[in-house]
Amino acid sequence: MRAASHALVFHWQPRIAASCVALVFCALLNAGCWFGGNNATNGRTGATQKGDKQLAKFGASLDELPAGPISRPDPPPNDYVGSAACAKCHDEICQTFAKHPMGRSAAFTPGVADKEDFSAEKSQFHALGDLVFRVENSGDRIVHHEVKTLPGGRTVYDLSAPVSLAIGSGAQGRSYGINRDGLIFMSPISWYSRDGGYFELSPGYEHGKGRARFERRLRETCLNCHIGRLEPHPTQADRLAAPYVQEMAIGCERCHGPGKRHIDRQEIGTDSAPDDSIVNPARLSSRKREAVCNQCHLQGELLITRFGRRPSDFRPGMEYEEVFLAFVGGESFDERGRPTAVSQVEQMRSSACFRVSAGKMGCASCHNSHEKETRAQRVDFYRDRCLSCHSKGGCSLPAERQNEAPASGSCIHCHMPRLSASDVVHASQTDHRILRDPQLAAVHVQPLQSFDNWQLFDGAEGRIPAWELRRARGMAILHAISSSIPCSSSLRDAEELLLPLTKIPLPDAAMYAALGHACLRQERPSDAVSYLKEAVRLEPENELYLEWLARACFYLSQFEDAKEYIQRSLDLNPWHGRNFQLQAEVLASLGEREPALIAADKAISLDPGLSDLREQIQIRLSGDRH
Repeated sequence: MRAASHALVFHWQPRIAASCVALVFCALLNAGCWFGGNNATNGRTGATQKGDKQLAKFGASLDELPAGPISRPDPPPNDYVGSAACAKCHDEICQTFAKHPMGRSAAFTPGVADKEDFSAEKSQFHALGDLVFRVENSGDRIVHHEVKTLPGGRTVYDLSAPVSLAIGSGAQGRSYGINRDGLIFMSPISWYSRDGGYFELSPGYEHGKGRARFERRLRETCLNCHIGRLEPHPTQADRLAAPYVQEMAIGCERCHGPGKRHIDRQEIGTDSAPDDSIVNPARLSSRKREAVCNQCHLQGELLITRFGRRPSDFRPGMEYEEVFLAFVGGESFDERGRPTAVSQVEQMRSSACFRVSAGKMGCASCHNSHEKETRAQRVDFYRDRCLSCHSKGGCSLPAERQNEAPASGSCIHCHMPRLSASDVVHASQTDHRILRDPQLAAVHVQPLQSFDNWQLFDGAEGRIPAWELRRARGMAILHAISSSIPCSSSLRDAEELLLPLTKIPLPDAAMYAALGHACLRQERPSDAVSYLKEAVRLEPENELYLEWLARACFYLSQFEDAKEYIQRSLDLNPWHGRNFQLQAEVLASLGEREPALIAADKAISLDPGLSDLREQIQIRLSGDRH
C-alpha cells in the first residue's frame, strides 16, 4: 500500500501498543537531522565521531560510505499468474490450501466467507464510556457505526462507514477495511471468534488513546501480509489503484514466486530437473527458506524496508534483508509474561530445539503450509513432528501420565501451551519457545528492553552495506525516542548517523521527511522546512510529507505556503479530521473567514472530538489574526 518510490516504512508492533495503530504513528514520528544554516557541520566533529560509535558495534564506519550517488535497486520480477493458473496442474493442493487460514486471509464483505453473527444481540456493544458501536447488515452492504448519546437519549453524533474488506481467516477473528477510492482505512470494530463470537473494539482502540475512529489507515506493510496481491497506485504512497486487489487471499505465488516462467516451461514440455523456473522453499538454504515465512511472521521491535524497496518487493528465494531490516530485542514477551502478537519466529529461535539444529529446524519442520490439520488430527500431527527428532528420548513421563487429561498424549499441550497475546486483545497464540518445563516460563520472561539492546535480526548487519546500516540505525534511534522506548542515544546521535547520507547523495524521500520531522521535535522549524521540501520534491504526492511540511510552515507563520501544502495533502486524503483542523487554523491566520469555518466544520464531521474547533476559529478571527 505504498507507491514504488516510497522507500521506508516503519512497521511498529512493540509490546506497548497495538500493531496497526503503529503503522501510522511510526510514519509520523520517526525522524531526525538538521539542514545547513547555523547548524551545519563540516568535517569530523565530535558528534559525528559519536555517530560512528553507534555503528562500531556492527563493525561499520563512516569511511565505508560510497563515493558516488546511490541508485534504486531494480524492481523484482512481476510475472504473476494467480493461484487459479496453478490449480490446473495442482488442483488437490490448491483445494486443501483454500481451507488453510492463509488461504482465507482476507475476503470481500459481505460475502460467502462471512461467519459473523449479525443478530441484534451481538451486533451492538458499549465501550469507551458512553459510546455505542453498532454493525448494520442490510444484506448487500455492511455499515459500522460509532454513536454518542446523552443520558436522555439524544444522539450527539453517529459516525458511520461502509466496510468492504474483511481481514483475517476468522480462526481468531476478523478486522475490517473501508475502501475510499484506494485509501484503505480500518474500522474500530472487529469480530472475535472465541466464546461463541462477538463484536468488540479493534486492536489499538481499547483504551481510547489517540482516537482514530474511521481515520486509521491500513498501509502496505499491514495489507501486504493479509492480501494475496495488491494493485498499488503508481505515484501515491499507501494508495491502491483500481481494481485495488489482484488476488484477495494469500496464494501459491507468495511462497513459490511468480509463476509465469514455470507455466511457460511446462507448456512447451521442458521437464528437466531441477526446475529453476519456480521456487521450492525446501530446496533453498536455511536462511532463504525461513525468509519465505519471515516476510510476514517475524515481528521484531521495529521493521524497516531498505532504501528503494517496499514490502511487496520480497520474492521467495531472496534473503530477508534484501528487502527488510528487522530490529529485535529479547524474548517476545511483555512484563506480565504475555507473548506479543506475531512473534513466533523470535520465540522459536530462542528454543533449544532450534539452537541445536544447526539451521535445519524451521517453520516447515512442524507446519504443513499446504494443509491445516483438523482439530481431531492435531494431537497426533504435532506429536509425530516432535518424535521425528525425539524418538529415542521421548517423553520422560510414564505412558499412563502422558495420556491423562488434559494433555491426553499431546506434546504441545505441555510444551507449547496457548497464551494470551498482549498487543491483540481477545486473542491467544501458541508459545513457540518449546520449553522443557513450561512451569518455569515466568523465570525466563524479561521486561520491555531498552533500545540499546536491539540488534538486527539474524546478524544482518554483517551482510548489508555500511551506509544502509547507518540509515537503519539512525531511523531506529528516532523511532525509539519518538515512541518513549528507553534509549541512551539522542536525536542528535541519529542526526549524525544520517547526515553523511545527504552528502552522497541518497535520493531517499522518507529519510529527508524523517529528518525534517526530527527538526520539528527539536524546535528547528527552518531546518525542518528545508528537509521536508526535499522530501516533497522527491515524492510530490505523499500526503504525510505534505502535511508535515504544512505544519512546519505554519509554525514559522509562513501561512501562504502552509495553505498550499495542507490543501495538497487534503486533495490526496480528504478523510483526516486533524488536517482539516490545521487547514482551518491556517485559513483563520490569513483572515479567510468562510473557508476557515468550512474547514472547521469538516474537521468536526470527521472527528467529533474537535467539537469546540468552530468556536476557537471564530475567536481567532474576531481577534488578532496571528
